[in-house]
Amino acid sequence: MTFNNKLKITMAVIATSCSVLFSCNKGNNIMGNVDKEISNLNIFDNSSINLYGRSKVIDYNNKKQVFFGFTATGFELICEPTSEQNEIKATLLSESEGHEHQYIKTYIDGKEKEVIELNKGEQEITLFKNLEVGKHQLKVLKMNELSTTKLYMSSLTGSNLKYYKRTYNPKRNLIEFYGDSITAGYGNLGEPSSKTYLTKEQDGTLSYAQQLADKLDYDSSIIAWSGIALTKTLAPYGVDMMDKYDTYDGVNKYEGENNKPKIAVINLGSNDYGGYFDENKSSAEKKKGIEEFIKNYGIIVDYIKTRSPECKIISCYNMCYDIGTKLISAIKTSNSNINEKYGANTGYVVQFGGNQSGANGHPSLIAHNTYTKILYDFIEKNIK
Repeated sequence: MTFNNKLKITMAVIATSCSVLFSCNKGNNIMGNVDKEISNLNIFDNSSINLYGRSKVIDYNNKKQVFFGFTATGFELICEPTSEQNEIKATLLSESEGHEHQYIKTYIDGKEKEVIELNKGEQEITLFKNLEVGKHQLKVLKMNELSTTKLYMSSLTGSNLKYYKRTYNPKRNLIEFYGDSITAGYGNLGEPSSKTYLTKEQDGTLSYAQQLADKLDYDSSIIAWSGIALTKTLAPYGVDMMDKYDTYDGVNKYEGENNKPKIAVINLGSNDYGGYFDENKSSAEKKKGIEEFIKNYGIIVDYIKTRSPECKIISCYNMCYDIGTKLISAIKTSNSNINEKYGANTGYVVQFGGNQSGANGHPSLIAHNTYTKILYDFIEKNIK
């Protein structure tokens, strides 16, 4: 079975069993949303499209481009056909850091439409074609993670279409995630026999993080990186969250004025576990690592609460495997510190059962679906 056929089957199963996850706005105004017609489609000044996650307009390769880095970054466009023959094209530059091709996913009115494989380099891609009569919400999301892929858009053009800029009223809620390969959806389309990272086996739009955002009908911001630890001392692969958590590309600071989450989910510790049980680590290094873990947890929470004082924090662990008593204790201590500093019922802890039935020891798509339900039910009961 080819990858595309396998993916189509997977998407069909998800659409049938979890259609509630994609109950986004359906194009026509609901509640107090306002769609303002625009005469010129301009992707660089926030007058035409809504950006998702830490997407950002930057100068790259001597021209202005929209940069999509972290998992499930992308954009929304509202349009209406003026003819049966219509299309929307984008000029995209795909960089994949020595790995395979990367993938994007398109949506029409909240429903998955197509997975598009991108070649390395710059290319013109038809994103949508021959849309039906009526106003539509179009969405494009990046499926792969920032540690291996980067995506740039220098133009977005269409034919036989009217365009609108949608302003949401009330403003859409945001849920933010800080995590590692699990949160990025590593291997969720793969099988246990696959023992290496493959972009075609990763769908970040079907990670528990993006599924949860969709089910809540929130926008998402997913800061996730395979192999990442919360501490330099315990980082087994040399990458730690303190270098990434406040960036849009893993290096440069993100200054998102609207980046004010209602809920933040922190799912870190799996890679710190690997460092903690490294036989070459001394007892002093392990002790330092745990102290650093708790300290860095607090720094990230302070960063979140400074931007969004009312934000609730959910700490998760054991989605892949048991991370051990020392790190679990550090997470629980961090949660206690959150509630002591910011008030009772600000921080919560959710424990999971491990799953390694996806590719290379990572959770499968079924596991991500289960984690989504657990977190959704928890939020509905305790927070929302």
